[in-house]
Amino acid sequence: MTSVILVDDHAIVRMGFRMLLADADIEVVGEAGDGEQACQLYVQLMPDRVPDVVVMDLSTPGGYCMPVRWAIWPNAARQTI
Repeated sequence: MTSVILVDDHAIVRMGFRMLLADADIEVVGEAGDGEQACQLYVQLMPDRVPDVVVMDLSTPGGYCMPVRWAIWPNAARQTI
């Protein structure tokens, strides 16, 4: 089963994604409201539950893609952002 972390500062958006992904048999292993929380969550999930995909809203506070990507990328070569 594919696993995902959802990163968006709007809880309603994360909830919508969670519902859509559940219908597609994709497991949401965590949610974060900003980029910093996403990095912390990712580290907490390592090494056993590293997600296959991170779905991130680029306008989320602290969610600018490159700093978060570089925080995550060295830890999982199979990561898709």
